[in-house]
Amino acid sequence: MNLKMMNKTKINFNKETHTYSVEETGKILTSVTQQLNKITPVFDTYNQSIKYAAKHGNTPEYWRKEWKRINKESLIRGNEIHDKLDGSISYNGETKNAISSFSVRNLLNCLNGNLLSKDNFYNTYLSTYPEILKDFEKDLNDGWEIFSEILVYNIDYLTAGTIDVPLIKKKERKIKIKDWKTNKDDLHSVSGYYKKVNGIKSNIWVNKDERLLYPLNYLQHCKLVLYELQLSLYGFLAETSCDLIVDGIELWHIHPNYEKKYILEYKKNDVINLLNYLKNKNEIKSNKQVFGIF
Repeated sequence: MNLKMMNKTKINFNKETHTYSVEETGKILTSVTQQLNKITPVFDTYNQSIKYAAKHGNTPEYWRKEWKRINKESLIRGNEIHDKLDGSISYNGETKNAISSFSVRNLLNCLNGNLLSKDNFYNTYLSTYPEILKDFEKDLNDGWEIFSEILVYNIDYLTAGTIDVPLIKKKERKIKIKDWKTNKDDLHSVSGYYKKVNGIKSNIWVNKDERLLYPLNYLQHCKLVLYELQLSLYGFLAETSCDLIVDGIELWHIHPNYEKKYILEYKKNDVINLLNYLKNKNEIKSNKQVFGIF
């Protein structure tokens, strides 16, 4: 689909169900997160809890509940920080409804973004993180306009997502993508785990060669690589739907004890590989259903 056709296409985003759909047809788009889940090995909670209990004591049920509690606490902390940081960027678009409609023209005109102003960003929640604040100040001085929560999509691949912090230079048609993550552990570029000493988690990282699923099974299954793919997917969607050029991908890790910036690689070829594979897989599945082949 060319850019002219994309301009006419409207996408509905339902915040309550976190689903994207084409307004004209009702066709559901797959989110970036959902696409990445398809190549992420599933953690076998049940069997792992049995092994864990045998090694560290307590029952498998105890460890399953404990893991669920930890994940819930991390999610709550992450959502709270994200909401406050997103709220630090003053709103510059339409009213935030449960269901919002977006088109490529909206993004190009920056009508649906939250614009961070030099006049107010020093007095926001961002001041809690002086290094991040300094980073944004440099971007503003370099001519970037800073937005929050801009939707990007590609109809050909039936994929959509929302960029937390897109930076745009309109005249140069450039986009730089920033994001923040709130993991309680350090981020690693290789798969592995923290060694336990006397049943207590230590700060000793043990590498483990675990890969993502096909077709990206040449990449490590670890947080940093998955985040790199996530932000690269956003970048590719912005490039293809809006004729923008990705000019950097950056990640701020907001750890409970520190903030650390990562300059990530734009994995364009990898995300194209993934999207083509998933598209072909879906087309084969659809053809089998049409002809009654299961």
